[in-house]
Amino acid sequence: MSATIDSDGERFMSAVGDTGRFVFQNIHRLIVVSVGWFLASLPVITAGPATLAAYAAIQSMRSSPAGTIDRAHVRHVVKTNGANAAALGLLPAVFTVIGSLYLYQYTVTGALQFGALGVLGVTAGMYAVIMLIPTFVSMAGGASMGDSLRTARTWTAGRPTLSLTTLVLTTAVAIVTILLMVAFVLIFAGVAFSYHVVLYGEDRPQRRSTDHSTVRTITP
Repeated sequence: MSATIDSDGERFMSAVGDTGRFVFQNIHRLIVVSVGWFLASLPVITAGPATLAAYAAIQSMRSSPAGTIDRAHVRHVVKTNGANAAALGLLPAVFTVIGSLYLYQYTVTGALQFGALGVLGVTAGMYAVIMLIPTFVSMAGGASMGDSLRTARTWTAGRPTLSLTTLVLTTAVAIVTILLMVAFVLIFAGVAFSYHVVLYGEDRPQRRSTDHSTVRTITP
């Protein structure tokens, strides 16, 4: 058990350090990614494809010696997995909204079943976010939705502490940047998604024969 905790701690610290260096060296391009993600996510239903595109852009930056964004790769990824990303991206919001409505009913009626269903819904929303982060990183690397979901399940089951820590850290970055107002638009996606790509997505990149697609395996 302690070996797992040590391994998780080392991987977390390594990812944080690598992310910091990457963000410092590429902040101007990451601002473009962040602003683009924010604007593309405004219709809500497009949040999934926008997130997928942001991950693909960051992956292409990390694969390029010059740190440039491969726009053709980003377009290919969105064309391939955009519809799946749109459907998956709505799940956390759906679960959370349903859970919140039940919690509201609990505050009005005091009925325990509403409270239990509310907690269950909100928890399901949080778990969906935990699962979707590695799923989207994998899909951005060229994997299918099914393979990406299986990879995410394996990762989450194998490293639950690190997965929860990732959710907490992402939430903390979101809160801090929201409090700084314009910082959320300018840097949230660039910083948070870079950390996700570093943590989940770059162990052993392999090229497919298909143009502009890259498969990245995630090792738990």
